[in-house]
Amino acid sequence: MCRLPAALLFLSLILFSLFSLSIGGDILTPTHPLRDDQILISAGKRFALGFFSLVNTNNHYIGIWYKVSSGTIMWVANRQHPISERNGSLSITANGTLIITDQNSKTIWFSGSSDLASPVAQLLDDGNFIIKEAKGDSNIVPRRLVWQSFDYPTDTLLPGMKLGWNLTSGLNRSPTSWASPSDPAPGPYTMFLDLRGDPQGILLEDSKQLIRTGPWNGQSFSGIPDIIRYKVIIVDFVIKNDEVFIMYNTTSTSIIARHTVNYTGQVQRLVWLNDSQMWSIYMSKPKDLCDYVSQCGAYGVCNPGDSPVCSCLQGFKPRSPRNWDLGERKDGCVRMTELDCWNGTDGFATIEEAKLPDTSRSTVNRSMRLDECRATCLRNCSCTAYASANINGTGCIIWTMELTDIRVFTFGGQDLYVRLAAADLGMYYFIY
Repeated sequence: MCRLPAALLFLSLILFSLFSLSIGGDILTPTHPLRDDQILISAGKRFALGFFSLVNTNNHYIGIWYKVSSGTIMWVANRQHPISERNGSLSITANGTLIITDQNSKTIWFSGSSDLASPVAQLLDDGNFIIKEAKGDSNIVPRRLVWQSFDYPTDTLLPGMKLGWNLTSGLNRSPTSWASPSDPAPGPYTMFLDLRGDPQGILLEDSKQLIRTGPWNGQSFSGIPDIIRYKVIIVDFVIKNDEVFIMYNTTSTSIIARHTVNYTGQVQRLVWLNDSQMWSIYMSKPKDLCDYVSQCGAYGVCNPGDSPVCSCLQGFKPRSPRNWDLGERKDGCVRMTELDCWNGTDGFATIEEAKLPDTSRSTVNRSMRLDECRATCLRNCSCTAYASANINGTGCIIWTMELTDIRVFTFGGQDLYVRLAAADLGMYYFIY
């Protein structure tokens, strides 16, 4: 772990001007709105919600923050619609809609329509702000929840939040960076879950892919094998009939953590250090050149420990030798020998400790054994590679397109089986 530099810490502490002074409970009701001099405090005093402003601006926002770190905002309601002056308020209507109004009672932001008869909004101890039915015995009939801030992340995931899709409603929970340290409006960087083929996490800069996590292999993402080394963070990948999502939790509720995509394009996990009263960076991506998508092109392999970092897979050569020699390797590699599917002479080279190629156009069978996967690939003349869908050897991923964005690790990763013509099976990587 590394700690934030003192100058950056100081900046983070002075960046926000919190002008909520009086403290209320954790509940907002239709008869008791939240003024800009008040804050809600969750029952266990872990989180606060209220108005905040940014240094050198007159813009005011509703946000949520850990109480121990008031200068670090986890969620912003009106990130695209700031209030230009003070005297705004946050209220909940009689039918259960959250509304932010300015000093002239003009609606600046609202949460969406609801039909609750007796609604309340509550700030929970996990940092979630929810709208639910106030009446009824929750032990007998669960109180209906109609809206929650966890479904609309800003730039941060808290423990228990989901990154991914509700397949029934089409809701896509995708954190987006701030535009700048002084502007919480959506910036260019977005984390989202790509459901095509075998699902994988993607970091976008506008519409350009920057980072790809690779698919989940039962223990970690193929492109982030060091997840299993994290001792205080637990990451889960869940596929259900009605939703697909990534979620992380801490091993103890006493651990204060956040997962953020910041305005510079860094995806970071941070934990709070009580002794020094500061955030420590627990993980940061991209960490090296090979974290960026497809640095070596089709059928190329990126290894940050090599110089240069790019090589061609066994049985492949640079598509453009001149460009390759000049250091431009993103146009990738081509086969040295064409496959001979019909005579059954093709075989496979094993690439160990690999980040699996882009799986967005792959096919997945989670019940197939690895030997069945190999046989299926050989029967398909378009198959270029296969791999286990799970690190324990079960499941099957098959590629029928060019293999892109491969890298190798010194720790973790998994075996990738690349289809080659018989003449190329005894060869090694071309390393330049």
